Amino acid sequence: MVTLAKEGFVFYKSFHEAIKKLSKRDQLTLYSYICCYAFGEEAEDLKGVPAAIFDLIKPQIDANTRRYENGLKGGRPKTEQKPNDNLEETKAKRKEKVKEKEKVKEKANVNVNAPDEPAATDNTHASQRPSPVKVIMAFDAKGYKLGDGELERFIKYNDEKGWKLSVEAAADTWIANANKKPPSTGNNFLKFEQHSYDFDGIERQLMQLQQKEAEDYEQRNMG
Repeated sequence: MVTLAKEGFVFYKSFHEAIKKLSKRDQLTLYSYICCYAFGEEAEDLKGVPAAIFDLIKPQIDANTRRYENGLKGGRPKTEQKPNDNLEETKAKRKEKVKEKEKVKEKANVNVNAPDEPAATDNTHASQRPSPVKVIMAFDAKGYKLGDGELERFIKYNDEKGWKLSVEAAADTWIANANKKPPSTGNNFLKFEQHSYDFDGIERQLMQLQQKEAEDYEQRNMG
């Protein structure tokens, strides 16, 4: 039985829900017993169902009473802090995790900034190289259809030369060498709007060029 007197106690809704299922007589008996117990007063012993219900309520009343008593004594005693023997080990682990995160971040940045296409050779002016589509259209505008592998040879040849000429002038030179005649003048150019393009052929040549560049790239890196 609790002996410390106090001015009040906590009565929970769950207590009420359990007690209201009893008869009016048993309710009055149990309510009276709970009050006497909480305030440290003597009361007649409970029997039957009221006693069973009180057994469920009693632990919560005791817990609240202990908190009340501790409050009167100045609160719960402070736990003595012990030195952490693993403090240095914990710091070391944190540093390792930070380093791992930085490595992952650097790797991600490298992957993001990596070129989408194989790197050009040392003799290639990559900034001046026209796109394969522009090359094909330049030849097509002049009425010249590039053969199998010819697009690749044209780009490789001008890579080695450093793309000193514009794509149109380079195409003129290439056509002249292919036909073994002087480069054609501007009067023989076909207008872009008047020409019909073979896009299927362009796509095939682009795929061939991309496959060849990918193979060359793999050979350079694996070598």
